[in-house]
Amino acid sequence: MAELLLDSDIRLWVFLPIVIITFLVGIIRHYVTILLSSDKKTELEQVKDSHALIRSRILRENGKFIPKHSFLTRKSFFNHEQNGYLTKAKTEREAPVKNPMTDPSMMTDMLKGNVTNMLPMIVIGGWINWAFSGFLTTKVPFPLTFRFKPMLQRGVELISLDASWVSSASWYFLNVFGLRSMYTLILGQDNAADQTKAMQEQFSGAGMAGPQDPQKAFKAEWEALEICNHQWALQGVEEDVTGQIIPPETIYIKDKFA
Repeated sequence: MAELLLDSDIRLWVFLPIVIITFLVGIIRHYVTILLSSDKKTELEQVKDSHALIRSRILRENGKFIPKHSFLTRKSFFNHEQNGYLTKAKTEREAPVKNPMTDPSMMTDMLKGNVTNMLPMIVIGGWINWAFSGFLTTKVPFPLTFRFKPMLQRGVELISLDASWVSSASWYFLNVFGLRSMYTLILGQDNAADQTKAMQEQFSGAGMAGPQDPQKAFKAEWEALEICNHQWALQGVEEDVTGQIIPPETIYIKDKFA
């Protein structure tokens, strides 16, 4: 098979323009998404409940590093039979009644997500496939099997062509999913230019997921904290640190007035 040589003009008029166009479209998509995004109102009660669940989980995980009476005091605050925070919350909190399919705000956000994510990808991809159709842009520096030809040589139907060559249309899709590190470096971790993340959320149905049921969350946390027992993990740590035995009365007095 004869070796192919690419014209240097392909690098200037096909290879680099596809990279620049894909990158700039991602930047524009990020800022358009910020402009079209609606402010989500968070109620004070939801913030308090989420912080209470976090504090309860921290108590279960790190309660072994505090004295037993301190652990029991905090546990009583959450799981007291009558006045416990989790005890009252698991019965008083109402379940969310919003249906994602009937909530106009959620449907509007979904429509905005489709406009800013899928529509630019289809339009720009179709334009690049029309403007740069039939070009070979680069070659993978290692041999590949013929199973990679439909993925890397879209728009170039040559059976005898080596599978390592990449067509212009395939090069565009490789840039769409390969520039996420550049977007993270320039725009930050949670950016709207990452097309991979947007497609994962759409296919997984994350955008259609309804709000969490607070009753179930509080009940599960109450049960987890109820069966959690205190196991003192710092037994004898004073002796290990100072090299001498400290009377238990001294330890109790220090903890009482701390």
